[in-house]
Amino acid sequence: MGVMNDLWIYSPSSGEWTWVGGSNTELAPGVYGTQGTPAQHKHAGARCNAVSWKDANGNLWLFGGFWR
Repeated sequence: MGVMNDLWIYSPSSGEWTWVGGSNTELAPGVYGTQGTPAQHKHAGARCNAVSWKDANGNLWLFGGFWR
């Protein structure tokens, strides 16, 4: 059980979840780098509450949260 920072996308057309990024370990710290400087390995730290949103293509995105 733990707090996660994983990012997933669900595609209704394929009916599949795909892992996009983040860590696969509990309580992962964030890697923020320098503000305004793009970097591939930046990611937010683990979050207790998950957040989700739907993009313009109808895909569902899910970030973080507590898992059991």
